[in-house]
Amino acid sequence: MDYYKLNRLLSLGNLAVISYFILENGIESQFLPLLSFAVTTSISSSPFILGLSLIVGSVILPLFFMKEISIQLLVFALVITLLSILSIKIDFLRFVPFPFSLIFYFLLHSFSLYFFSFVVLGSILLIIKKKIVPSLIFTIAIPFFLVQIFFLYSISLIKVDVSFSVLNEMASMSKFMLPADIIVILLSYLKRESLYSIITTLVIVISLCISVLFLYFNPPFSLMYSSSSAIVSSSLLSDSEIEKFILENQVDEKQIRNLLSFYRGDINSFCQKIVDKGNCDALVKISEIIPYKINYSLCDLRKIADCYEKLKKIPSRDIISFLSIAKEKDIELAERIGRLALSVSPSPKLMKLMEEIEVLRMESLKYNWDPKIWLDREIHGYRIIDYLGKGGSAYVLVGEKDNKKYAIKIPILIPPSNVVESYYDFINEYSQLRELSLNSDNIVRFIDAIIDVSAIKRIKDGDVLAYLNEPPILVMEFMEGKSVKELIQNDNVYYSDEWEKIVLLTASEVAKALEDIHKAGFVHLDIKPSNILFSFLPGKTGKEVLDNLTQKKIKIKVSDLGSARKIGEKLSQYTPEYCSVDQVEAIIEGKGADPSMDIYSLGATIYKMLTRKDFNPPELIKLFNEASIIYSNGGDPKPILQKAKEVYKEYYMKLEIQDVDQRVKDLIKDLVNPENRPTASEVYNKLKEILNNDERNSNSR
Repeated sequence: MDYYKLNRLLSLGNLAVISYFILENGIESQFLPLLSFAVTTSISSSPFILGLSLIVGSVILPLFFMKEISIQLLVFALVITLLSILSIKIDFLRFVPFPFSLIFYFLLHSFSLYFFSFVVLGSILLIIKKKIVPSLIFTIAIPFFLVQIFFLYSISLIKVDVSFSVLNEMASMSKFMLPADIIVILLSYLKRESLYSIITTLVIVISLCISVLFLYFNPPFSLMYSSSSAIVSSSLLSDSEIEKFILENQVDEKQIRNLLSFYRGDINSFCQKIVDKGNCDALVKISEIIPYKINYSLCDLRKIADCYEKLKKIPSRDIISFLSIAKEKDIELAERIGRLALSVSPSPKLMKLMEEIEVLRMESLKYNWDPKIWLDREIHGYRIIDYLGKGGSAYVLVGEKDNKKYAIKIPILIPPSNVVESYYDFINEYSQLRELSLNSDNIVRFIDAIIDVSAIKRIKDGDVLAYLNEPPILVMEFMEGKSVKELIQNDNVYYSDEWEKIVLLTASEVAKALEDIHKAGFVHLDIKPSNILFSFLPGKTGKEVLDNLTQKKIKIKVSDLGSARKIGEKLSQYTPEYCSVDQVEAIIEGKGADPSMDIYSLGATIYKMLTRKDFNPPELIKLFNEASIIYSNGGDPKPILQKAKEVYKEYYMKLEIQDVDQRVKDLIKDLVNPENRPTASEVYNKLKEILNNDERNSNSR
């Protein structure tokens, strides 16, 4: 039942009693407008509107009900009304009613108390510009004050002089109505339990009955009872008003606490509205004010979690309730928010719950590992602060140690079926990176490798906690500028006049890296845009990027040597968009790695940079994958490989690259030639030649 609406209806019932009293008592009909002012207090949306209504109403409405109207009263009413209307636009006019009321106090003594009280109260409220904050002041104190003014005013109508003795008489009369007022006011301090609503309703019903009885014995007492209980109860806030106020305003904890003391609705549906609205601050405050009241199983847990993470705050008194539900529905989310809660407000109860969540989380990760679980953890002295992505055999994260950032590679060892291949690639990259990075400035620098043999054994046996806390790691320099893959997507750079030269400069650095790798007796086998990194962000415009490259402010380095093999060694991986037919053929037929495979991939990468399109056509990629599947299943992939060679040969013969310097077109065709390709040294020299010629031509102009 909506007790708020019921109380409003009962208040209207009291109005009927008052209306009957007015009809029977002539001049005292001025009580009608007075009652309307108090009701206005309870429904007004702002102090300004409330104040204006008090001033205008207190002056205008009596004119329609008084049997005798004096010229002085009429003039005063018109002036006050005009000033009140003008004060909407002219702020200083809000203060003018004060002196007018004071003057009127001496001119029309019998109405002085009435006008002075209401005009002053209205003027004060006009000055307040911010919205009303529903609280006991506006829901109880002001209505109660107005009720008392009614009775003082009624005395001023009956008695010409309002003396202390008259006020004492009023106090004596008030004892008959005060019990009802006191009960209602005391109940307002209780929470929003149904008992409060029921008792409040009973008080109003009783007040109404007493008012009806007093109509036959003592009409003024009847008026006291009816107006008092009706006005106090009519000031109660509805659930929809409370919800709207919280949803549409930035409210502090004290304001929310006041609002919730009047709220009787479904707190779960209200919280969901808050979450949908994105009012995270209110959500956290409500959860803190009324802990254990929200049934989180009925709420959108992910949206609530997003709020906690956005604010970096959690409701410390209610977080246990949230996590208890979350661990049953979304263990990853529970683990994430639990760690946030431990960092913000740790407690023994929370720590015990987190131990349970950790066990469940590890079990769920055994066959579905989430690398983001390493975030905010410390691994071998490195604090993991970011997750960059997943390669063919390893996760790449960002670690921090001694205020320096490093790239951290962790081999994919879970699920256990991947252990052998991933671990081999990891050890392979470790040994090759350590050797190559010392001899080349164009390869990502090796920093450290930490491999705990006992932990590796436990991980192979399925120990998820060992993988979480003690994984083998490869530490490399952190290239903050991201990769060529991201640079290609920057329209300001890609469509600039400088782009072609940027491509050639980048390609020359990659060619230099390949020259060093090949001289050391290795083949990279995975050259592509995402494996070409910048030491710092290259720039936002073509000119800025070109300037940074030519002035050597940025270093370009090749990364990911996990796929690299010694020349002639068998290989097992390929990237279909950038690899040659002969690389796939070598995997299937057990042939050794050849440096020409890297040259082809470099040509495909240059093509991608210039056109934003993959070099290998979709038909060729499809044939690569078909051959690989047939080979994995023990079939004969040779017919598919032969078809792939024919498809590529035809594609190569028709290859055209639009809007590119002819020298660059010829170079790309040389790099992706199906038969003969230049060496990395030859490619580097050719690129330098093109760049130097362009430089000389630009200087001669």
